[in-house]
Amino acid sequence: MIRKLLLLAFTISSLISSAAPGDTTWVHSFDKTDMTWNGTYRDTAVFPDGADSYHRVFMYYTMGCASGGCSDWDYTTAIKFLSPTGDMDSTVLSVDTISTNPLVIDTTWNVFEVTDRFELGRVITPYGGYMDNGSNGFDNNWEMLHVFDVTDFVHLLKDTLAMEARYSGWSSGFSATVSFAFIEGTPARDIVSTQTVYHGSYNYIDPNVFNNQSLPEKTLAIDPNAVTGKIRFTPTGHGFVNALNCAEFCEKDYMLYVNQALVNQESMWRDDCGENPIFPQGGTWLYDRANWCPGLDAVIFETHLPSLSGSSLDIDIDVEVYNYTVPTGETPANYSVDASFVQYGDFNIQTDVAIEEIVAPSTDYRFNRYNPNGMEGIVEISNQGESPLTYAFFEYSIRGGSTKQYHWNGFLEYGEKTRVYLPLDQFNDFGVSGSPKYFDVTVSNPNNTNDQVAYNNSKSSVVGVPDIAPELFIIQTLTNSAQNETHWKLYNSNGDVLLSRDNLGQNTLYEDTVNLPAGSYMIHVEDRGENGLSWWANSDGSGYVKFKWGGFYNNTLQPDFGTEYRYYFTTSSALSEKEFINEPQLTAYPNPTESQVVIDGVPKSAFSYQWVDISGRVIQSVSHEGAQNQQLSLSTEFLAPGVYIFEIIHNSERQVVRLVKK
Repeated sequence: MIRKLLLLAFTISSLISSAAPGDTTWVHSFDKTDMTWNGTYRDTAVFPDGADSYHRVFMYYTMGCASGGCSDWDYTTAIKFLSPTGDMDSTVLSVDTISTNPLVIDTTWNVFEVTDRFELGRVITPYGGYMDNGSNGFDNNWEMLHVFDVTDFVHLLKDTLAMEARYSGWSSGFSATVSFAFIEGTPARDIVSTQTVYHGSYNYIDPNVFNNQSLPEKTLAIDPNAVTGKIRFTPTGHGFVNALNCAEFCEKDYMLYVNQALVNQESMWRDDCGENPIFPQGGTWLYDRANWCPGLDAVIFETHLPSLSGSSLDIDIDVEVYNYTVPTGETPANYSVDASFVQYGDFNIQTDVAIEEIVAPSTDYRFNRYNPNGMEGIVEISNQGESPLTYAFFEYSIRGGSTKQYHWNGFLEYGEKTRVYLPLDQFNDFGVSGSPKYFDVTVSNPNNTNDQVAYNNSKSSVVGVPDIAPELFIIQTLTNSAQNETHWKLYNSNGDVLLSRDNLGQNTLYEDTVNLPAGSYMIHVEDRGENGLSWWANSDGSGYVKFKWGGFYNNTLQPDFGTEYRYYFTTSSALSEKEFINEPQLTAYPNPTESQVVIDGVPKSAFSYQWVDISGRVIQSVSHEGAQNQQLSLSTEFLAPGVYIFEIIHNSERQVVRLVKK
């Protein structure tokens, strides 16, 4: 089952009157606000004053299903705030004629303060069909947390501000819950100003019009107190009904010019959609896209300007030139862009190594690709000091067990992050009593000197419980028609490869008997085509990897996994308290099919099944007494070509598999 995120584990006040370094002031805005139709949803938030008393500020944006359920489609959402500028403007509210001879007109004006709109974070919704259908381990209680570092806006996040949640969807829907964590302490460097450079969504039809009019060069004032600067740029490409599949499915660069000189050029592209933690999804979730993946946040590109001089500078952002013809009646390619210019004063902190996240072992849904992990700790650290970080010292343990040490060497500039892999010993570390178990980690001695910020040196996580297998079992692999893509390796906790499969035959079944002593293990299944062993949107067919003993399939790995699938398990009850699940997942092969299909993983006891077309119409409904071999061979002759959902109802629970009929 999908693990629900608990954003806050305790009740906290919006503001606290006194605080010590590391203490957190929480501010709340949207609370499960339904986003059901294209538009802007509004709320307010009361922020604290005193920007110079906060070391960092984070925004926690939890996306969930709307109260009426999730939508099938991927839509753009963004969290924004409106910052007063101090300038006043007005519009005509009404015009009344008092008399005509002489002419006397009374005008009523609507006077208001001008505000600047700032985008704090952008998240694209997932294809929510599985949530809505209650299939593949999902349901409409699904939630996912997204964390954004919004320290660059701390001096603007004060008093009572208008908040906006923008939703581009044309169906219901998703929900937004937003909280801010203001962490007490000296900021790494003073923030002098933050201003919007570009903000909006613009069609890309004529490259010259787009680059020169939608994203024109702008002259921005430099604050006399500023020493360094940064450009934050968030682009996402949308629309693809043209020969180039642009802008959504074509990889293009953006170029940043400062004072007419090129200072940065990067690809506006996410190449990791097949590693999405929200998997599988009902749509084309694993296709790489123009800086976004369904269900994930858009990457914020940051370009540091190491020196600011003079009274102003010119900033210009262009998108790589390409030409296409918009088909009649179709929506042209477009880019949603947001860019800010941040100016900083001098550094206040020289050395500070921070633990940002515990990736593993963890029960955090964002990192479910690496969990439940009994083999290693994975910790994300960052350098939050002026001096480059080259060394750090780690101490870590499963709470109640022995403490281990690790020396890290590398190179991180200010603001850069990296992942550190901490080896674990499965017996000494996981053999401690108590449930749940906790993983504790502390980092210190940056560059073998004093860490000036102590609060961010330690973190803890809840340890997920891996499944238990017997020492002797069979790994069964069925390839699909793209057999050259599938390969896997079986690892022990030392990282040794115990067994592997590659260069496999087409639509071929392989069985490997393994005898593993008590310990922690991981099978790493990869697909070179980045589309898993079974995916509804291609013609590769269906394959699987299963664990089998006692004559039955005891666990089927999710075949619709995209790029890779890490499955962690143990062969010792001393290391885990969770047995293998016995209810197999449904698979269908061949898929696509022409006339016959085998449904694998059906219940042994009585169940009912039905065929449902893509519009939700039930084509056929049948009761069945159960299948001891857990397989069902069915004719598909009665189905017209198209996409269908085969659904089983057993003990009030539903399982589905998607099938393509040729």
